Amino acid sequence: MLKITALTILVLASIVGHTNACSSCPMSWMSLGHTCVKLFHESKLTFDEAENACNTYKVNDCDGTALSTGHLVSIQSQDEQDVLVELVQTTLSAEVGSGWDPQVYIGMSVGSTNSQQTWTDGSDVGFTSWYPGEPNNGPNSRGAIAAGSFSKGNWADVYSNNRFAYICELPCLEYEVSQ
Repeated sequence: MLKITALTILVLASIVGHTNACSSCPMSWMSLGHTCVKLFHESKLTFDEAENACNTYKVNDCDGTALSTGHLVSIQSQDEQDVLVELVQTTLSAEVGSGWDPQVYIGMSVGSTNSQQTWTDGSDVGFTSWYPGEPNNGPNSRGAIAAGSFSKGNWADVYSNNRFAYICELPCLEYEVSQ
């Protein structure tokens, strides 16, 4: 019998340039490039509550050791942005209005200056989709997809104590067995 260990698991999220969709997302999660994502909208949470909720989702090895935890989604390309905006607008269609709403937390944190932007998962900020003039709420604001017809899915910076739906992300896993 072949034992698969954590060393034989290939985390696709860490492979630069891999373009295949994930084929092993948990039930009710969807593939988004190198990750699995899920929109949570049943209860609205603050930014920290949403990140903590995402952290409860884990990828474990067979012994139950956590290999990775979930985070609020980090958006790495226009293609990912477009898919997530469509997901939000379709799922929350009753909330789409002429302004900014619905707004949905993503993993973007803005630091003490607007140029200090980080993702909660620690990945590089190589793509942004801020609405013109955003971020503008000052120190320590957070990013949200603003899916209303005014903002057209671009990001708005919001205060971290606002309560919104949120999108969690898990890494995609594939197994590679050496013989």
